[in-house]
Amino acid sequence: MTGKSKMYCAGETYFAVIKEGMANTGFIDDACYEYYHLRLMNCLNIYQIQLHAYLLKPKEIWLLFTPKTPQGFDALLGYLNKTYSNYFNIRFDRSVNAWAGTPITCSIPKDNLILDCQKFIEREPLRAKLVKHPGEYLWSSYCTNSFNRSARYLTAHRSFKLSRQSHRNNYSQYRDFIVNPFKEAYYLFLENRLLTGRSLITPRRNQHVQLQKYC
Repeated sequence: MTGKSKMYCAGETYFAVIKEGMANTGFIDDACYEYYHLRLMNCLNIYQIQLHAYLLKPKEIWLLFTPKTPQGFDALLGYLNKTYSNYFNIRFDRSVNAWAGTPITCSIPKDNLILDCQKFIEREPLRAKLVKHPGEYLWSSYCTNSFNRSARYLTAHRSFKLSRQSHRNNYSQYRDFIVNPFKEAYYLFLENRLLTGRSLITPRRNQHVQLQKYC
């Protein structure tokens, strides 16, 4: 990353979109995904990041995270961008930054909205018709959150924990939550806000609550 580091509020949860640095970079094949994924998962503790949900797409990366320090997330992305770009350039004989240095981010202020953001991330491969079931997509947090697989890498958000307390089979309940789609109007609201870094809380009082009745 270049330029001034972005500061994040420690303990606050964010949604981030990282876009490819220029055309025809990003993830080319499974080896590219695996290289980035391995370093992302194993560097979370070093940079003091709690990762709740993620999705690696061919040209974008979506993350739902809570930083423990103001500069940890910026430092993590700087490391990932540098190491992946080095790998990409050696492998494909190029000289580029594979991912954009500055992510698109927005703060997620409400627990119920955090759960919706997690669902937004983990339903995307299904909505994009990349797979017939979200568990078939290898490069997302769905299987960890739905089956407790590789749970040592992710941190369950308090809203996720609270949503499961009253259910005997809490993982089954979560899978039902993910598979059940948003109403289209609410999905488009989330898409418009999250992918452009705009707040989910609109100036009109309680508008986010009104929209949630469509999810």
